[in-house]
Amino acid sequence: MHTPPKNLRLPWILFLTSGCFTLLCLINLFSFHEHRATFLEKYAFYSSQKCLIQTRNLFNNVSQVQNQLTDISATLGLDNLDQGFDRAREETDAFHAGLINLRQLLEKHPTKENPVPDLSALEARFDLFHSLGIEMAHAYIQNGTFRGNQKMKLFDAEADQLRDTLNEMSTFHKEHAEFWRKKITRHAHAFSAPGGVGNLLWFHLMGDQTRTHYVQFMTLLVQTAPHQDNRMRLSIAAGELQGQVIQVQQWLTDLAATRGQDGLDEGNTKARLAAENFLAALPAFLELIREHDNETALGKTADLERQFKTFYRTGQELAKAYILGGAKRGNPFMRAFDKQAEELNTELKSYIDPTLDDANTESFQMDLVHDSLQEIRKILFFLSFLSLIVTIAASAWLASCRRLHSAPE
Repeated sequence: MHTPPKNLRLPWILFLTSGCFTLLCLINLFSFHEHRATFLEKYAFYSSQKCLIQTRNLFNNVSQVQNQLTDISATLGLDNLDQGFDRAREETDAFHAGLINLRQLLEKHPTKENPVPDLSALEARFDLFHSLGIEMAHAYIQNGTFRGNQKMKLFDAEADQLRDTLNEMSTFHKEHAEFWRKKITRHAHAFSAPGGVGNLLWFHLMGDQTRTHYVQFMTLLVQTAPHQDNRMRLSIAAGELQGQVIQVQQWLTDLAATRGQDGLDEGNTKARLAAENFLAALPAFLELIREHDNETALGKTADLERQFKTFYRTGQELAKAYILGGAKRGNPFMRAFDKQAEELNTELKSYIDPTLDDANTESFQMDLVHDSLQEIRKILFFLSFLSLIVTIAASAWLASCRRLHSAPE
């Protein structure tokens, strides 16, 4: 049997070893690309929904600040109805915290069509809006309706501009989430942990903790995608309903503070529009609760329409009382109206806060996996390139040795 010359054995071993490793790297790179693409689709969908919920919360923070400062403008802080400044401050703090969260989300997931926006201008505008609201409330308390109404016009204009900006942001994130929802639904398939030679390299480069998070996250978003999607949509719908409750409260309180004077008499019209929007959106919200398979919650929320209509009716009586008799006649209604609004908001927030809490917990896993996949991608490209160079060098060495071996003595 012919034995290869000793001077060819090492080049042959190096060539075969590096060639096999190059092939393994390329197979793993192809498999990794497919898994990473699937992960990024679901990651983008999940992140878009989180951005949408966060933006809707900012919208509601603006409305709540407006509502609380208008509330104290109507009551003049009499009859122990003087919590407006403190509650507006709480909502202001919540807005700033929410803006930080939104900025972090957008920085993690920038896209060509959605580069990271400069939220500093939005923050500055909100601070101006808050300052105007405090000036307005003091003007009502110290100088009466006429001076307060002049400030109210500026305050309402700033609030409308803020809400318009946040509505545009919400619309974008809603469309983005819908785009990714359709894409992942079209490519939906069962998930199983990667195995085999094609996944041997990249899957084990993750490390135990990241690998566990990856499997958990992909299982969560693939096998339980309908449930998770429904949970997010339920939270978004609850936030939109909460926004309508706040708008009804805001515009009727606005009318109570201005007494409908100085051209500030559209509170009833805008409150009625918000009430119609709430009642129109309510059936879809209740249907989402049914899909969520939560009979306890459905029973608790079945009378939401009745609660809302009672709240709206109280608000109309409140506005009428302030117009006819000022704070003395209107303040007794304000306490009941605020309580009913708080009950509705608490009910709706029970569908929002748990989703955000879960999302924050899941974000740690997602971000860990996302960062790990980015690093693994670089490592696989480096290993593939390096092994290819070694294979080419080994091939050249082998060819050179064969030429030397076959040359005549």
